[in-house]
Amino acid sequence: MADTSFPNVNGITCDFASVRANIDGENYFLGSINYSHECTPGEVEGNDAMLLGTTTGRYKANGSVEVYKATANAIRAKLGDGYLTKRFPITVNYQPPGGAVMTDVLEYARIVKEDDSHSKGTDALVEKWDLHIMKIVKNGVQPLPNPLY
Repeated sequence: MADTSFPNVNGITCDFASVRANIDGENYFLGSINYSHECTPGEVEGNDAMLLGTTTGRYKANGSVEVYKATANAIRAKLGDGYLTKRFPITVNYQPPGGAVMTDVLEYARIVKEDDSHSKGTDALVEKWDLHIMKIVKNGVQPLPNPLY
């Protein structure tokens, strides 16, 4: 039986310092990473107040990363010309001290928007990238049954 207690090891749980990101085979330090997915069912209606049923639905995933300026330039150089059209995997590992590694894979990610917003101050320069993601596999579990890829 799976342990459903609060996930910690000796009182320590995952925090942002326990996150490691690998983009297209290279490890990078990120300012932040966010991703989500959903499967919204279609509704089958008739001439009744209640639904007759639902369809499996449509799956959709997206995300964003905040990357430091030097990291952004390194990733763009690796992807090369046409980098906004190229797809690549992003692997995100979480590991609390002494705990097991949990891995999410953002499959076939693609940069669809870049935002450079720099202002006076002491913070490091970052770029925010919006991502189109084909599928997110959370710790080895597929989001839908019988995936084609």
